[in-house]
Amino acid sequence: MRERTVLVVSCDPLNEDGRILVMDILDIEPPGRRGMVSVSLGEFGCGYGHLLGVAPSDRFVERLGVATAEQMTAVKSVLLTVLDLH
Repeated sequence: MRERTVLVVSCDPLNEDGRILVMDILDIEPPGRRGMVSVSLGEFGCGYGHLLGVAPSDRFVERLGVATAEQMTAVKSVLLTVLDLH
């Protein structure tokens, strides 16, 4: 089974259905245009707005932390840009 670090971006009521919307977190910042849709998550790495997916809740192993309000504001901005919702 492949392990990856993700940031949950869906709300709790939707998460209760067992399918969770996530943003992949990698340990390097993306180059070029992809850098415009990434967000620093401190010690955890960089969230990639163009790497969104759905993960079944039973595959989650460990909670590593909680994003700050400031980080989630940046995540919101990235998601609005990626999904062209501005």
